[in-house]
Amino acid sequence: MLRSLKELIGYGVSASDGEIGRVHDFLFDQATRQVRYMVVDSGSWLNHRYFLVAPVAFGRPRWPIRDFPVRVTRDQVRHSPEWTPETPLSRQQESRLHSYYEWLPYWLTHPFGRRSDAVAVAAEPAPVHPALAGAASWIGCRIQAMDGDFGHVADFVVDDEHWMVTKLVIDTEYWWPQWSVMIDLPAVTKAEIESQRVTVALNREEIRHSPEYDSNATVNHQHEVVLYDYLGRPRLG
Repeated sequence: MLRSLKELIGYGVSASDGEIGRVHDFLFDQATRQVRYMVVDSGSWLNHRYFLVAPVAFGRPRWPIRDFPVRVTRDQVRHSPEWTPETPLSRQQESRLHSYYEWLPYWLTHPFGRRSDAVAVAAEPAPVHPALAGAASWIGCRIQAMDGDFGHVADFVVDDEHWMVTKLVIDTEYWWPQWSVMIDLPAVTKAEIESQRVTVALNREEIRHSPEYDSNATVNHQHEVVLYDYLGRPRLG
């Protein structure tokens, strides 16, 4: 199912033995569009410490009660490796996290999800910072179309089965009040978060005619078909 990523921010997070905080953000890979981690604010029980949970431990969000279950325990969280959102996440930190929870690192897996023979024994990964972006930091960034500014980032659409970010939601309020549209995420060519600007390979007319996004309704298959038709990509199903 396709869902609003922004909607999930603020959901309660439940471990197997009780509540452990609230969703603070999601870190996704800008190249592959995969969500790599949920960022959880522990709240007062751990003095508002932040910790990361990989999709391998995600349960199914309970949308009606705004709760996100995860397959970890409170004790695991209490002793998990520390990290703060203000600090770029290094591959070494990721390695320690995956080792602690005994999660198979995503960078050591076969493209089809199988463990590679070459990584039967996990080696310490190279000290290269992966291109992970915090979804919350994109919200509010100005959109730079090929022919000028055009609204701002309002949300992301995520596939909650495979945890892949598929769409960027643009609020075009300066042109059409209360109007939001969806564009395919690969249309983004540059994200300059410090300067609050996201550049897309579309002109304003193309954005204007993209499918409308209704935050009060589940994004459905029909929206997908319209988007792919309009942008000249293969139809779905």
